[in-house]
Amino acid sequence: MKTAARLLGQALGSAVSARAETFVRDCDDNLRRVAERLADLPESARPGVYYVSISRSRPRAATP
Repeated sequence: MKTAARLLGQALGSAVSARAETFVRDCDDNLRRVAERLADLPESARPGVYYVSISRSRPRAATP
């Protein structure tokens, strides 16, 4: 996702590229905050997440 955002930003110009970098940074910050808040929570007490990404090149599914 980060790579796609950066590539689109580069393709669409410097203003969009800056917005893409802000988007990537915000995503990283959100993931970091979630990891920090879950750090002391035992694995068995963590919420389950089901993530599916469908792509013509690499279909995949990830579960906890």
